[in-house]
Amino acid sequence: MQACEHDSARLSRNVKRLVILTAVVTAACGSAEPAGRSASATFARAGDRSSLADQLAGAPRAPGQLAAAHLRAAPQALAAPQAQDNDLAVLVPLEAAALTPQAPGVGGPLVPADLYARAFGPPGALQRGGTPAAPALAGLRMVALRRDPCAPAATAGEPCTPQLRLVFQTVTTVAVQPIAAVQPTAIVQPTAAVQPIAAVQPIAIVQPTAAVQLIAADDAVHAFYALDRDQLLGAVRAIIALRRGEAGDRELGALAPHPLLVEQGRGGGFATGLEALVCSLAGPRNLIRLTEITSSGMGTAWNFAGVDLAGDAATPVAIPGLPAGAPMISFFAGFSPGELTGEPAVTPAPRLAADDDLQRIATRDRAAARIEDPAIHTSASIDCVSCHLARSLCDPTRPVGVHMFAYQGATPSIQPRTRRETAASLALVNAGLAARYPPRRRP
Repeated sequence: MQACEHDSARLSRNVKRLVILTAVVTAACGSAEPAGRSASATFARAGDRSSLADQLAGAPRAPGQLAAAHLRAAPQALAAPQAQDNDLAVLVPLEAAALTPQAPGVGGPLVPADLYARAFGPPGALQRGGTPAAPALAGLRMVALRRDPCAPAATAGEPCTPQLRLVFQTVTTVAVQPIAAVQPTAIVQPTAAVQPIAAVQPIAIVQPTAAVQLIAADDAVHAFYALDRDQLLGAVRAIIALRRGEAGDRELGALAPHPLLVEQGRGGGFATGLEALVCSLAGPRNLIRLTEITSSGMGTAWNFAGVDLAGDAATPVAIPGLPAGAPMISFFAGFSPGELTGEPAVTPAPRLAADDDLQRIATRDRAAARIEDPAIHTSASIDCVSCHLARSLCDPTRPVGVHMFAYQGATPSIQPRTRRETAASLALVNAGLAARYPPRRRP
């Protein structure tokens, strides 16, 4: 009888997961046709210069910036489903990182091999200036995703647009130092004293273990996918439904490796639903940008580059502050791998306003604070090195960490800027959800 009850409960859970998974894909695919690469123009139709933020939250803002007003925005409709930080930005535990760039998405693999080669050259080929080859597609795993309701436009002055960003890193295994065997102690026999001492039993021998650990290489590939407003809000509703189906109304807290993925692992209901949602939203049809981070010089230098994709064309991303046509930016941290042992040498040196120049030691903390503030700077206004290096320069006693929302080896890397961007995006998204879910009238 108990076994029957157990089987019935398990069947009920599986049916519930199937219903939720179906709802996830249906909600995410609310539009009949996924956004194409021209979807970035969705909120910039002729004669309509309003930004997505204005449409979602109804408050004025400068294009491409997360204004302070939206950080304080609060949804008005209590009946609306509320998103949490970990709904918009998902850090996947390395043990659960199974999704590859070759997973089937909208119109083909999430990152087709031919597009990847067009962006960064043939597999294994050195890139410009002799920098290392792009990470091999076969070793990449999705370690994070971010839903951005208002990603900055590539051209200054253009409205922001909704986006899905997938973060891939090379994930490998390394052997962990086995635990040394503990030898048994000698048995102590009872003595002939007035009260004999009980014999002490030997300690069992602990055999060495051949444990391995998953680590992420010091590289990254970011894939950017254009969405429209309905797709974005549909995806957020879907992830809320998935989370609530697995954890009810539980509050998951601040950004961290996603608690449900940590608890359930790669075979759990949340991981299955999340992968289905990603594959229903992303693919070559709406892949608009690829960027990469590589490490060179035995962990003493880092290189940043990217391309914008449109049709068959792959155009180098225009990096703010660099001369026109500069395809990448790099920095050298010093001669100790992973450590900042001097003033970083940036090549080519970006043109920066005095308030944003990290090389000015006297005002470095203030410059870093400005760069890490999404209400002041975006990827359209500050160069890659300044953005990714600001935190390391503020605390040179820590290893150099260039990953904003990914992994440094086996350690999660979540930069303060990422937390602030997520908080701002959360306010916008919840305002948009509230607008689409008016409060129920009382009977």
